[in-house]
Amino acid sequence: MEQQEKYLVLIHKYITKQLSATEEQNFNIWLEQDTSHQQLLEDTLYTWTVGESYKEDYTPDVGAGWKKVQQHINSNGTVVVLSPSRNRWWMAAAAVLLMAGGLLWMMQDMGNNVRMLTANSASTPVVKLADGSIVTLNENTTLIYPEKFTAKERVVKLQGEAFFDVTKNSTQAFSVETANVDVKVLGTSFNVRAITADTNTEVTVSTGKVSLITHAGKSLILIANDKGILDHSTGVLSKAKDAKLNALSWKTGELKFDATPMKEVLLDLERRFKIEIDYQDLNIPDCQHTGEVFSEDGLTNTFGVLQTLYGVKVKMLDKGKYSIKGGKCVR
Repeated sequence: MEQQEKYLVLIHKYITKQLSATEEQNFNIWLEQDTSHQQLLEDTLYTWTVGESYKEDYTPDVGAGWKKVQQHINSNGTVVVLSPSRNRWWMAAAAVLLMAGGLLWMMQDMGNNVRMLTANSASTPVVKLADGSIVTLNENTTLIYPEKFTAKERVVKLQGEAFFDVTKNSTQAFSVETANVDVKVLGTSFNVRAITADTNTEVTVSTGKVSLITHAGKSLILIANDKGILDHSTGVLSKAKDAKLNALSWKTGELKFDATPMKEVLLDLERRFKIEIDYQDLNIPDCQHTGEVFSEDGLTNTFGVLQTLYGVKVKMLDKGKYSIKGGKCVR
């Protein structure tokens, strides 16, 4: 297995053009030794190529790359069963690809018989865990979870964004591990946003109580309507109220504002509609806005409301990018 892992690392270096002259020579010799080695390279290259179609903060479409290696595809996303078998090499291949996406930590310490579910850009899959807990995944999100939990704890790993409705068990804590923070609960519902490209990791509690713990040892206790925020650059962990739970808009399809500063409204609109808004020339960043936005309203109608209410000028700069200028607060 060590030899397989060695050459999987070389495959990664080959794809990213980092092979030294000696490594390239050894790699070519290894390829010629067995046709299965060439097949492994081709399968890995295929998965890598599919991943290239994603943005920088993509979650690799492991389903497309692993069609040939024990997978199950349904309408909600892609489920890959990672279990010991005579084809153990592809588990290492998964690790190489996750390493390439900065997600190698997800494969560590998960034991045998784990499952990985990756949501694509057109679905919000729902998975029921072995304890009855329900997890809803936002797009481009990866969840790794065991087929069965151990007697001591219930642990899953997440990259992306998901809503958890955890079955209560007073003797067995439930943990969500991300690249920067861990969330520990007994039974509650909450949202975790842990997207690689974001500057923050956010945990928003809908019901119950959770413990938010950073990998540096800082911690917060969050209750319903609390949002815990870790700033990746400073390591500062803070808490705020999110009474409207707009962090869940990707799931509920609804945004609510109650005397909310316009710059915060625009941030929520960016997340809801997956766009970028330049408001450097906006005259009303601190003006307070009250109202609701529903999915069926659409971006055009939502911008139309802001133009009517505040007299702002909205311009499309590029696909998915807009500028909002001017405006006057409503008295």
